[in-house]
Amino acid sequence: MFKPVYDENRMYDESLGNIIKHIKETIIKDKDDDFLLMLIGATGSGKSMLGLHIMDDYMQDEANIDFVGLNRKDFALSLNKVRERKGLKMCIYDEANISKRDSLTKFNKKLIDLYMAIRGLNIFHIWCNPSIEMLDKFFIQERINGVIYCRTKDTTKARLYYYFNKKAILKILQKYGNLRIETIDKCRRKYATYVGWYKDYTGKLREPYIEKKNARMEEKVVDFFKEYGYADEESNDMVEGTEMQKIMGLSYCTLRNYVIELKEKGAITDEDVFNTPSGTLRYSKEMIPIFKKMNEEKLHRRFQGLIKKKQEMTQSVETN
Repeated sequence: MFKPVYDENRMYDESLGNIIKHIKETIIKDKDDDFLLMLIGATGSGKSMLGLHIMDDYMQDEANIDFVGLNRKDFALSLNKVRERKGLKMCIYDEANISKRDSLTKFNKKLIDLYMAIRGLNIFHIWCNPSIEMLDKFFIQERINGVIYCRTKDTTKARLYYYFNKKAILKILQKYGNLRIETIDKCRRKYATYVGWYKDYTGKLREPYIEKKNARMEEKVVDFFKEYGYADEESNDMVEGTEMQKIMGLSYCTLRNYVIELKEKGAITDEDVFNTPSGTLRYSKEMIPIFKKMNEEKLHRRFQGLIKKKQEMTQSVETN
C-alpha cells in the first residue's frame, strides 16, 4: 500500500490531486461515461470536507455550492443544474445516508435505476454515505469507480483516508461476504491502493456550505416539530388527513382541490392545513365547517347544472 508523504504546505496529499486530475482527463477524453466516487465513514470523519476539497480542485473557479445536495429534493435540483451546464460537471450527494434498511424505498430504487441509466453525461459524481454496504455487487461492478474510506475524526491534525479501487472492493465482498464499515476498516491496509491525508477544508466553498447545512438543520427541526411537536391537548384541535376524509366522506383529491382553491383566495393559511414531513395532511378542526359549506355549494352547483341540462333537453324535444 502506497503512503504519500505529509507536506504541511499542502491541504491534501499529492496522490489525491493526481487522482482528481486523472478523473478529469478521463471524463474529458471519454465522452460517453461518468465517474462515481463513494466517500464512506462514520459521522464526523470529514467526508463532506474531503468532498469540498475534491470539487474545488476539480472545478476550480467553476466550483459552486449549488452542485452540492443535502437532501433528496436538494440533490435532485443540484443534479439537474449540473446536467444543464456546459463545461466541467460535478455533483455531490452530501448526506446520501442510503442503508440496506431503506434500500427498497421508492426514492432509493429510482436513484439506483437513474445511476444505472446515466452514463454519458460526463458528470463526476460523489456520494457521501456512512457505508457502502447498501449497494449490491452488480451496481458496484457497473457504476462504482472508486471508494474512499474516511477514518479520522480528529480535526486538530490531518485526517487519514484509504482509497480503494473497484477491484479491491469486489475482492473484499467476495472474501468477507459484506462491505460493512467494520469490515472495510479491518482489511483497509491489505486492500487499499494507498492511504492519504487531508486537512479541514477552508476554501471558498466552506462558508456557503456551512450556511446551507445550518439552514437544512433548521428545516429538520421544523419538520420534526410539525410531525410530532404538539402536546396532547393541542393535537385535539388537529385532524389527520385520513380522519378528515372519513368525517367529510370525501376523497383525498377532493379535499386537496378544496385546499388549493381556498389558498388561492387567501382564505386559509399553513396553520389551517399543512403537509407533514411524512407526506400526510393535517387539518385544523375549523376546516370541517368550511369543507361542509364548500361541498354543499359544489353539490348545489351540480344539481343546478343537472336541472339546466334537463330543461335544455326538454326544450329541444318540444322544438323538434
